Amino acid sequence: MPSGYHHLTFEKRCQIEALLEKGDSLRSIARALGCHVSTISREVKRNTGQRGYQMKPAQRFATERRRVASSVPRKMTAASLGPDRGDAGLALESGADIRPSPA
Repeated sequence: MPSGYHHLTFEKRCQIEALLEKGDSLRSIARALGCHVSTISREVKRNTGQRGYQMKPAQRFATERRRVASSVPRKMTAASLGPDRGDAGLALESGADIRPSPA
């Protein structure tokens, strides 16, 4: 199984649909695709409608979820600034003005 986080590709979704139609278990599908069984389980649960799992709508929904998630602004906190910006981070959290004073 690959290390790290990877999105399912359209090709893998095609394989999932074909293997589900064949009657394979989620565990055997995960083995065949080299993914964790929970990845396959979430994919199937998230994208199964009245007509079962379908790869094309699944890909469309996944692309839309990624687009929406990447457009959401993230809150800036001291933790997100890192340890080298600790003072500025504390000032940000308290709402203090951190602009340099005129010399």
